[in-house]
Amino acid sequence: MTDAAVRGIASVGTCDICGGPLTAERCLRCESQSTYRFVHREIVILVVLVGVTVAAFLVTRSFAAANQAIRLQDARAWYTLGERALQTHDTEGAITALRRATAKDPSDSTYRLALASALMASHQDDAARQVLMDLREQEAEDPQTNLQLARLEGRRNDVTAASRYYTNALAALWKPDQTGAQRQMRTEFIEFLLNHGERDRALSELLVLEASLPADLPSQLAAGSMLLTAGDAHRAADHFARALRLDPNNRLALAGAGESSFLLGDYLSARRYLKLINGDTERLEELRTLTDLVLDNDPLAPRLQMTERRRRLADDLAQVVRRIEACQLRNPAERLDPRVDLETPLAEARGFEATLRARNTLSSSDQIDAGFDIVYRAVGVVDRACGSPELLDRAVRLIGQRHGLGDQ
Repeated sequence: MTDAAVRGIASVGTCDICGGPLTAERCLRCESQSTYRFVHREIVILVVLVGVTVAAFLVTRSFAAANQAIRLQDARAWYTLGERALQTHDTEGAITALRRATAKDPSDSTYRLALASALMASHQDDAARQVLMDLREQEAEDPQTNLQLARLEGRRNDVTAASRYYTNALAALWKPDQTGAQRQMRTEFIEFLLNHGERDRALSELLVLEASLPADLPSQLAAGSMLLTAGDAHRAADHFARALRLDPNNRLALAGAGESSFLLGDYLSARRYLKLINGDTERLEELRTLTDLVLDNDPLAPRLQMTERRRRLADDLAQVVRRIEACQLRNPAERLDPRVDLETPLAEARGFEATLRARNTLSSSDQIDAGFDIVYRAVGVVDRACGSPELLDRAVRLIGQRHGLGDQ
């Protein structure tokens, strides 16, 4: 084969670029290298794009975080301004500031609760209720949300609804360090019940309160006062006694102990407590006067000489005769009940007065008992007819109750 022929074959069967063999006039080696370069280029481009994307994401996230931090900082600033405005009773300014705080950070329930409080302070109860109901949908058992709703319902005297919200708040899961706040909330609930005449329910809550009551003076005084209002003088007396052990000269404890003793019919103890109080109020003056009248006018008191029993009974008879005669002088239209028979008790009281004035009579306790029974029943009659009993009349009723006449 000639050289020209060989060169012709070579020119036809080899790649001019890489010198590799051609297959169907294609260089597989060059095509492979071209594909590799293309893929490599695409990978490089992809890596660059990923890097740019990650960088953009990080920059965006950083910007968003910075923006969120600014929003949260602004929300706190508006919240602080709102709280200050509330402290200065600028409710409108507080509402504006707190609305902006909630707009900046809608997820913070503290801001929304503060807004509800500001709305309540401005008497925008419907708006406050809407804020609170939205909060309650997110967390139904939140104590503060239920407390605010209880206050709203209490404001419109819906005792049932308010009690339900108070109960929900107290039944929530409280943290161990929130015992004081829970106790304060229960105290508020008890006072609400007492203000609305729910004594039995208040007494039930007081039983729960006593189980966790601290032994300090303010707690004992508060419990005693609430128990007095609820009508449980026995338990009230116990708390006032504990308060006096902590501070024997405490005026509130002495007044509470005096009133508890008075309500329990222990007038000697009541007198002792009430005389130790410096200063006076209308209630204390009334209690002192009634206590002295009961102790000084009770003809049935133990260890009295018969002459003293007769003297006291004579004074009581004279008082009730005077009251009946004054009642008779009133126009029937001015009486509480003009149908009440005043003649019969008046005749009985005058008749016993005459017997009492006679010498050598009424020498037995049974006769004194009979005389005071006339006085006690006569006071009840004149009270029904004309009302407005004087302090001595009230003392006579207390004396009768002291000796069981009120149960007849």
